[in-house]
Amino acid sequence: MWSSQPYSMPMEESVDDVVKRWHQLDEEGNLSARNFREYWKTAVPPIFAPQPNVNPLDTGEQDDQAQKLLLQPLHRFIAGSSSTPDHVYNKIAELDKAPSLCGRVFNSGEPTYGCRDCGFDPTCVLCSDCFKSSSHTKHRYKMSTSSGGGYCDCGDTEAWRSDAFCEVHAKGLAEAEQPTHKILDEELVNRIRLVMETIIEYAIQMMLQAEGISLPSDLELPDAEPTRNLKLYQMRDNFCAVLYNDESHTFDQVIDALERAVKCSKKEAVAFVTFIDREGRCVIKCSGLQQCQTVKENMVKRAHHLVSKPFIIKILRAHVQAHQAFSSHLLTWLDELLDKGNVIKSLFAENIFTVRRGSNLTTLEHIMWMDNELCKATRIQWHKLFITGLLMDLETKRKFARLFAKHYSKMMKTFIADDHEHSVCIVSLGVQLFTMPTIAHMLIAEESVIAKLLLTFIGECQTRIKNGKLCPLSQNSSMNNQEVNSMTPNEFKRVQFILFDLKYLLGMVPTTWTDQLRKGFLHGFSQIIQLFVHMQNMDSVTRKEGSHVEFEQEWEGAFNLHIKMSPIIPLLVDWAASDRIVLIKAVRMLQKALHEHGCSGIQKRFMREAAGHTVSCIEYDVAKSPVSMHIPLTRLFGALMVHLQKFDLNYDSSEFGVTGKPALKDLLEPALRTLVMIAQCKAGMWRRNGLSLTNQTYFYRNVRCRQEMLDRDVLLMQSAASLMDPNDFFITVLNRFGLMSWQRADYETTYMWGRDEDNVLQTVVILEEFLLLLLYILAERYTVGVAEVTVDDIINHEVIHLLCIQDMTHSTINKLLPEGTNHETGMEQIIDEIAEFKKISEDTKGFYQLRKKFYHMYNIFFYHYSKEDQSKSEVQHRERCKKLGEENVCCPPPPPPPYTPPFLPLLQLFNCQVFRHLLTQIVYRWCDGRSQSVTEMSVQICVHLIGVACHDEERTPGLLTNTEQLQTLLVELQSCQNSHPLLPLINWTINKLSSVVRVNESSSDVCNNSSAPNTSSKATAEPHSAPGSTMSEKEKKAGEARVRRKKIMEKMACMQKKFMKTQKNLFVEETEGSSTVGEESKTGGDPESPMEESGVDALTQENITVGPNQTLPRNLESQLTCIVCHQDETVGMRSKCPDTAADDDSDNVVMTDSGADTDRLLVVGVMVQSSTVLTRRRKEFKTGNQPLYLPADLHRGIHVSSCGHPMHVDCWKLYYTKMIQREQKRTFRIHQMLNFDIERSEYLCPLCESVCNDAVPLLPPPTEPLVTKTVPSDQPDLSPQDWLIGIHTVVAKKLLRPLKDAASMDSDNYDSLDSNTAEEAAVSGVWLPPSLSTVVSTLREENSSELADNFTQMFASRYNMARPTLLAGADLVMWDLAHSIFRHGLDKLQNPDDERILGSVLVSLAYTIRSMEEVQRFEGRALLTNVTERQHMFLAALTATAAYCPSLITQKQSATVPTSACVNVLADLLGAGSRTLLEMDMFSTMVSLVLLLPTLFSTTHATAKGSLQDQYVMELCLYCHILQLLLTYDTSIMADELMDTETEGDDTLSAPASESHTTADDDELLMPNCDSSREADALWLHQLFNYCRKTLGLKHVDVDPQKLLPYVMKNCLPYLRCCGLFFHLLTGCAAPEELRSSVWVPESEYYCLLRYLGLPTSLANSLQHFTSITKKWMTHPRLSKCLVKKTFDGHRVLKVNLLMPLTRDYSELISEVANLICASSTTGEKSNTPTICLVCGSIMCSQPYCCQSELPNSQQKMVGPTTMHSWNCCAGSGMFLRVWDCRVIFRTGKYRGCYYSPPYLDQYGETDLGLRRGNPLFLNNELYSRLHMMWLQHLIPESVSRIQLTQQNVINTGGWQYL
Repeated sequence: MWSSQPYSMPMEESVDDVVKRWHQLDEEGNLSARNFREYWKTAVPPIFAPQPNVNPLDTGEQDDQAQKLLLQPLHRFIAGSSSTPDHVYNKIAELDKAPSLCGRVFNSGEPTYGCRDCGFDPTCVLCSDCFKSSSHTKHRYKMSTSSGGGYCDCGDTEAWRSDAFCEVHAKGLAEAEQPTHKILDEELVNRIRLVMETIIEYAIQMMLQAEGISLPSDLELPDAEPTRNLKLYQMRDNFCAVLYNDESHTFDQVIDALERAVKCSKKEAVAFVTFIDREGRCVIKCSGLQQCQTVKENMVKRAHHLVSKPFIIKILRAHVQAHQAFSSHLLTWLDELLDKGNVIKSLFAENIFTVRRGSNLTTLEHIMWMDNELCKATRIQWHKLFITGLLMDLETKRKFARLFAKHYSKMMKTFIADDHEHSVCIVSLGVQLFTMPTIAHMLIAEESVIAKLLLTFIGECQTRIKNGKLCPLSQNSSMNNQEVNSMTPNEFKRVQFILFDLKYLLGMVPTTWTDQLRKGFLHGFSQIIQLFVHMQNMDSVTRKEGSHVEFEQEWEGAFNLHIKMSPIIPLLVDWAASDRIVLIKAVRMLQKALHEHGCSGIQKRFMREAAGHTVSCIEYDVAKSPVSMHIPLTRLFGALMVHLQKFDLNYDSSEFGVTGKPALKDLLEPALRTLVMIAQCKAGMWRRNGLSLTNQTYFYRNVRCRQEMLDRDVLLMQSAASLMDPNDFFITVLNRFGLMSWQRADYETTYMWGRDEDNVLQTVVILEEFLLLLLYILAERYTVGVAEVTVDDIINHEVIHLLCIQDMTHSTINKLLPEGTNHETGMEQIIDEIAEFKKISEDTKGFYQLRKKFYHMYNIFFYHYSKEDQSKSEVQHRERCKKLGEENVCCPPPPPPPYTPPFLPLLQLFNCQVFRHLLTQIVYRWCDGRSQSVTEMSVQICVHLIGVACHDEERTPGLLTNTEQLQTLLVELQSCQNSHPLLPLINWTINKLSSVVRVNESSSDVCNNSSAPNTSSKATAEPHSAPGSTMSEKEKKAGEARVRRKKIMEKMACMQKKFMKTQKNLFVEETEGSSTVGEESKTGGDPESPMEESGVDALTQENITVGPNQTLPRNLESQLTCIVCHQDETVGMRSKCPDTAADDDSDNVVMTDSGADTDRLLVVGVMVQSSTVLTRRRKEFKTGNQPLYLPADLHRGIHVSSCGHPMHVDCWKLYYTKMIQREQKRTFRIHQMLNFDIERSEYLCPLCESVCNDAVPLLPPPTEPLVTKTVPSDQPDLSPQDWLIGIHTVVAKKLLRPLKDAASMDSDNYDSLDSNTAEEAAVSGVWLPPSLSTVVSTLREENSSELADNFTQMFASRYNMARPTLLAGADLVMWDLAHSIFRHGLDKLQNPDDERILGSVLVSLAYTIRSMEEVQRFEGRALLTNVTERQHMFLAALTATAAYCPSLITQKQSATVPTSACVNVLADLLGAGSRTLLEMDMFSTMVSLVLLLPTLFSTTHATAKGSLQDQYVMELCLYCHILQLLLTYDTSIMADELMDTETEGDDTLSAPASESHTTADDDELLMPNCDSSREADALWLHQLFNYCRKTLGLKHVDVDPQKLLPYVMKNCLPYLRCCGLFFHLLTGCAAPEELRSSVWVPESEYYCLLRYLGLPTSLANSLQHFTSITKKWMTHPRLSKCLVKKTFDGHRVLKVNLLMPLTRDYSELISEVANLICASSTTGEKSNTPTICLVCGSIMCSQPYCCQSELPNSQQKMVGPTTMHSWNCCAGSGMFLRVWDCRVIFRTGKYRGCYYSPPYLDQYGETDLGLRRGNPLFLNNELYSRLHMMWLQHLIPESVSRIQLTQQNVINTGGWQYL
């Protein structure tokens, strides 16, 4: 779409001439801004003007030209004609003293640090450098990442309580004041001033260009016909369509619109959108006016189609766009200029505060007014200039603050109408001003800024004020219910940013008040009252009767507004309470407002009577009239009343004797109505009002709202009760709760008669709520001013009751505690005193446990408890007390703190007649036993209240009156049968009351007559005892229960014995060492237990798994149960093969006997995935080049894993089919939530829900015919030398395979195949073996007949061609698995004819075994230690499938495929191929050869069985592996050392037959003659080492043989372990016990494996026979290059790949990636989401859109950087760490992923996702090791599936491909 390079316009005059002319004019005094603009008129368009067919995002050359031709001349002009810019700027910098203020402007994502101990508010932060050199590192600091725009507060004494300076900026304290421009050369100052004025005026004029057609006259080219710049004039006819950023459209909408309107690709559209999001605008089309207009119309139509706001598109002339782009560059240049010195900053401030010509506004004011007209990038540039040039100096900051406050209303109005984020708008700078106490107090006093803010807020909300009440909106509010011209939810959300600024202003309470400050604050306080008047009783609700509410009432908006106001109200109270005059005036204003607005609708009153007292009550029925949760006016008044005592004031003081002063009952009424409504909601009376009211009642008590709701209401009730007559207060509250009828003595006989059951139950619940409120009023005193407590005591009280619920983590406690104004809970100061921190291990969360000495502080009726919390805490408290050995556990009230003097009258509530009357009614009705108007809860609360009274009586003797009445009531309760659950509490209360009250003679008689003391003492010893009859009845019931339990246990024992007799076969004891797999299955062995003996009896002698002395397994049968149909199936030996099997040349792979109809094939689900876990070199992988064996660097392989749960093949297919049908019927929305990919044939295991994508059949091992004696186990007597001669002959006589014979393969690999590249391209090989007769005749001619006969017998014997009989359908399952391994391993489409299928199966087996061995070795375990039975069963099945695969390929594809593959592997191994020794993984090569060699000459179904030939292959590969180790032993080999040994020309080697078997010199590799085999091995290896180096032409190196041998033995162990496991799985031969040992001794295992593999313990004895081909390998023409490139590194054989090392301190990791440049940014923009690959350490930007690229073979689908990197680096299964979020990402496939907990924990053992808490994080090695094991064991797909399954509602299930 775009041309390669933009057009570059030649300049009319050189830069030197321009600068020289400027200097000359300046000296003459004639230089002005016009001269600069005259130059820019012709110089700017050629550089910045968009051109047709040129990519507008390619700005690299523009930046270079702009720097050279436009910006550098400005530097040179400032420097003057006699100096250089560097010299001048250095001179200016020398004038600056050491700075005392940092002022570093934060970039987005940059780490910041706050101090919880020293910072005044959360906005006080330090940069990384200042923090590291400050004393805050030893404090309780908080870590976070900046959103951009703020600056470092180091050196700002108003931001810190202490330690305001770091070590660097502390040096600036002693320096003199900063210099001014007066000490500079006047000419230099004038030049700087002129450049600044020109740039600022130019930038304002260009960026605020109203229409984009014409330029100012001095920048417009003349209309005269050009003479020299013809192309410059031609560019005037170019126009461009510029798309601007908005927040109304999503990325996808804009991308789609651009694709349609501009006709660009998706990749280009994504680039446009990313640039627009970052810069704020972008040129999307440059052409003629008509074409640009068409693009604009198409974009408008697309927006109309989306039913959204139109896109913001402007049509600009190319010249206009050029000057606007240049003005943006000038602002960036100006910001860099300000950093040159403080003198330049002072000049900038001087200019910015200057009044513009033709206007009464300063430049700064003009920019403030026009901020909303600027694009995003320009706004940010101006804000940076303001911060750098104005806010670093206190005086200029004051000026800026005054202008900011002056125009705040205007700026906020434009912000509300705008749609840009708050952080890029000018109003966001308010936080930099309002958080500074001196400036905030100045603005409040001089500018009345509080009033301005609130007037702006109220004015913007006028459209939402109905009938005097504010109607807030939430984001979920329906637009259909909004009126025309009414505020939208988004606008209301933006209005609320004013409240954040108000919170910043009030953040610091003044210590010294002035009259001006009092006036400014009270003016603002009056506006607060006005706002609260509109909020009073907003969102009122009326009880719905009859039918349920049809539409849920909007409620979220009001609560969101309340949450925003919650931190402001305490600050207002603190301000008002800090000065007597302010407090008095504030209370008087509130009294007036409450009189006018707070008590509406209370004119009617009527008299109520209770216990002989009559009170006038307000007539209001909560169940029928409107009630609101929001009464801020009343609650604010209650908060201020508590502080009156500071100045010896009270409600009745003369200072408050104003006209219209509201009565106490009127003040009490709004809060009382709310409390009653909540009580009625709990009683079920408001259920028809729907979930809206339910949610409101929940948040009323929620920690986010309760401080200014529930707590304030209780405080108001306490204040009113302390001032009112106790009886009047009780009757008032009783009346409002509707309990006046209930309190009458004849209630149950008169009033309750005829009422329905619901009404009775509702009354009972309301009674409970009334008593709870009374308890809150009298017992909940932890409020400053109510009781003698401190803030720490309040937090202490809260934390104790939280820990009484259960042990909690640090973060949980923080969440459940209310936050202060600085977002701090204060728990850190007190938590260690009341709780003990415990951690089980370093990688687990720690929990706080309440200390024992605080158990007595538990209050079961704590007013912040919910019903659930109350129940949990009671159970927990009883358990704790029982652990301490306490009996008769009850939950008595804790001692409350003493009241302050103003609240002491509350204690009289205990003595008032109405209270005693209520107690009497409750007790006697409860004791009646027939009453339905009292519950156990009510009685418990009453006893609890008496207990509280006892505590107060103990503190204040004589407080309680008529204690005899209380004792009588308690004794009455004690003797009541209904009170049995409450007896411990009643007894405690009786004892407590008796201990604090001195009883007189008469009361003693009363107590004696009622036996209270005796009963009390008896109850103390036996609290649960009751009268004798009751106790005997209880004992009788307990005895009967014991008899029933005994009978049940005897019956169960009898049934068990009977079952054991009838099922004896399940309980047969083992008679030999360890059971077989079948025996374990029959006895119900644990499938997850470590694998015992598998398929054999206990070992009686040393077992050998391969070779002529092979030990065959004795039993191959096992019984398994299908997890789908639960039917048992026997797996193992089949019926004997026919005797004619050896001579049968038919092509039938599956042979079934007559009894096979009753047997069903079993399979286990498997997960096939490509892998790079074992790689030694990470590089880009081409899936088309999959070899027949793994490369030496193990770059990429195919891993197969399984859960091991067996299923019948038909059950599995039916399950899979139904699952596919079910998922296809899902809607698209639900379909996206799947945790497996059905398009990739994935499914979940029916039992364990492990993700799988195919199944492997459970087949008998190839050795089954040997076990059943179907064929003889005799093998030909062929020596290693003779076998090697025969194999060399095969390779020498190989035939070139015709290309037409090869099956069809991928077109990208085989379209242009020639003879030179055929061997490299053909996967299964381009060579064919000669016929067996040809080989035999050659051997007879060149060697001997005996050798020829034995070689023939090795391939043509019945032993070689015998194979087990497989169940019907096994071949289909094996073929499906083979094809699945090919598809998933190489990420290819289905192609049954692709010959790479065979190689994929062989490689997958080798890679899986290598992976398992590496895991075992990394864990320090022996080869088979902790291998479960299911794991072993799966690996054996996979090995058997791979063994049968060559014969299966013969049937499905062609007989030449496996034979060709075998010849090619042989050619490479023997040095006759293109690959060298150092490019081959020897274990994988060995596996491929062992499984392919039996089919070399066979047209039947020969399979490997661990024969003599297999042993020779293993030995040959071992010898080759030793050569690899010897060649790479010396790491000092340099490239120049090998230059002479390399051959020129084609590296491909095709040796003739005469050179195929080259022998080494006998005198150089003779077997050493030594007494010790170990010494002989060392000397032999030393000879071999020297011979190899000599043959390669390397320098001689002195090597100690005794060091060489341990090196070889140690590095050969992984190969031997893999071989041992492979042949154990292939043959079924029992493994030695040492391979299952719990203690791993590598050297001992080394010799054990040699014996198990049938090898001598001496390497020389074992491998001496293969030294004849050493020279052939050493003379390979490409070996030297491979040695230099280190395609194989012997020193890395034992190393296990680790995840990348991470820094211990997470803040250091943030600092490391903070400067990451987004790859898609053309302007050096920092990445907002840096992400680290934990596998290789690469850092990338993982934003959803900016860095997308096309994934190969994905039909041009765009994917994000983590998807692309995961594909290239990790074969599709990656593990990443998102640094800003502190979150690990698992990625698997193209479209799936999940989040996982990071390995970084704080000191409490918790993660901090998103850095929300900000605690310092440190790397936890245990968690990181766990992540490493998940990656090493290939568990990422499994983890993604399981996490998505459990967290579908939490984690985004779509869009992972864009990360």
